[in-house]
Amino acid sequence: MPKKQDGNEGREYITGEQAAKLMGVHPRTVYRKIEKGEIIATHGKRNRLRIALDDVKAWIAKNQPETDPLGQVEELSQCSLTQRLARGLKGPHQRRVALSG
Repeated sequence: MPKKQDGNEGREYITGEQAAKLMGVHPRTVYRKIEKGEIIATHGKRNRLRIALDDVKAWIAKNQPETDPLGQVEELSQCSLTQRLARGLKGPHQRRVALSG
């Protein structure tokens, strides 16, 4: 995937689409970040955009969420279910029922 480019300290470069896949964002988001100066890009042959792979890795490390969003959703759904059971509710729009046990 990354291509080595001679003449620029042996850095590896990737395209905007490749950067988007690595960053987990839409390619347009990568181009917006380049326009804002958050990510540095240069133009290579045939006026193609080149982004240094180590710059993308640095952005990922800086902007990576501290917790797993899916894990948080699972925690919330489990908590909500536990709370409903403790209150004796079957669901959010249903009436109270007695817990047997």
